[in-house]
Amino acid sequence: MRYRTLFILSLLFFSPSYSQNVDPCIQAQQDAKDAVWRPGWWAGGFLGNYFVPYGTIAVAFFYASQPASVSYIDSLDQSKYQNCFGRAVKKTQLQHQAIGFMGLMITYAALNYARNMIWEMPDQGEAPFTLPKERSFFYYLGGLTLSLELIKSLNSEKSELYAQEKTKTPNTEMCNIYGKIKIVFGGEDYRVRKVDSGEWEDLRVKYVSEEMADRPGRWTVVESNEDFKIRFVEKGEDFIIREVSVREGCLIDDSKEKP
Repeated sequence: MRYRTLFILSLLFFSPSYSQNVDPCIQAQQDAKDAVWRPGWWAGGFLGNYFVPYGTIAVAFFYASQPASVSYIDSLDQSKYQNCFGRAVKKTQLQHQAIGFMGLMITYAALNYARNMIWEMPDQGEAPFTLPKERSFFYYLGGLTLSLELIKSLNSEKSELYAQEKTKTPNTEMCNIYGKIKIVFGGEDYRVRKVDSGEWEDLRVKYVSEEMADRPGRWTVVESNEDFKIRFVEKGEDFIIREVSVREGCLIDDSKEKP
């Protein structure tokens, strides 16, 4: 019984945790850091790029391990998590192989200096080792530049599948979203992003009592018998709201008032 309890506790404390209210891309980036074995990519950046020019760079960019599990219920969340996980793994691999690549560059420079300044002197004879002639400064500069450009390309939001599949909620539909609102972490009717002053909003929301939630912009939060299910997200929203105390409502024209 004692060992069984310890086993269960180990699962609780050491198993990867997923929160349905955390943006899948943020969760994927955190998980990707744990999935990449850094010392292996340091060694790969050093030895792999020595024996096969830019070989480890290519492997780091084109290879990405798959997540052990995806606990998100919504299919779009699953696609977003998997897409972001793959890009985050590749980015982390490229970063750490670049560290090994820099180590190779420093080692090469030190050995080249020693060969030229010590062993190549007349009284010291020839150096006990040789260096490949093609591994010049431009070889390393090109490798680091390539690594940085590939890392930069993986930061692009254009490659995110989730962003391509979402469309904006029409104003006519959005203006009818009022009344009893249930906040959920999955199975939502709409995804909503909240902003503060200085950003554009589609809908100004005022939280009121259930009796007063009878017009656009007036929401009352309930646990059951809701009119709409809303999930708050950081990106990939159907529309944007700003919480206000006055002048709530839907901005139905194209000329939005700046908050």
